[in-house]
Amino acid sequence: MFGLDKAEVYCGSSFNDFTGIKDILCNGKISYTYKIVDQFQETCRRFGKFETNEKYDNLYYVYVKKCDYEQAHFLLTQNNIR
Repeated sequence: MFGLDKAEVYCGSSFNDFTGIKDILCNGKISYTYKIVDQFQETCRRFGKFETNEKYDNLYYVYVKKCDYEQAHFLLTQNNIR
């Protein structure tokens, strides 16, 4: 969607923060992309499944266009995120 013209506005393991950020950006009419990385996928593939805290298994990234970064940062700060 954005190619190389994107800036990261969030990286974390909280699903609630992730969904809240997407809602804020959507309400602010700011386009975004996201990526979800399973932190334990590689470990489990190599060593077998073991007990983990599923709450922290994923790492969430949210990106906006570089030209929208300041507005996105402002909206997130106004909503006490960051």
